[in-house]
Amino acid sequence: MSQFRLTLAVILFGIVMPLAVAAYAYADTSNKQTNAFGAIVYQDNPYNYMYGKAIGGEVIQDQVPQWHGNFFQATSIRFQPSRTYTLFTETILFCGDVSGEFEGASLVIVTYERESHRLVKGSPCRELIAVDRLK
Repeated sequence: MSQFRLTLAVILFGIVMPLAVAAYAYADTSNKQTNAFGAIVYQDNPYNYMYGKAIGGEVIQDQVPQWHGNFFQATSIRFQPSRTYTLFTETILFCGDVSGEFEGASLVIVTYERESHRLVKGSPCRELIAVDRLK
């Protein structure tokens, strides 16, 4: 009978207990570090950049009125990025009427938000941050 108890103890403590502890254990590799000053600290860059020529654009208007009754506008700008072949273009939809920012500009660096916050005609529009003109 003592041999049976010894075998049972080995099975219980040698195999079952480590499995039970491993199943119950919880580990988190990392969590977001808080800032002691309360300042906003980005883990990733929140902006995208476009370096090239604005070669076309149009202001579009949403067909569904906003809560205040006005229709939301967006500006679709077509760019030819610098250092690419001539046929390659990229179109970015900016929130609001920002067409005046690109008038008379030849080569620009455009900074805009990576994430969109609203839709215009079902397409996400980006917030324009800055347009830097190069000579």
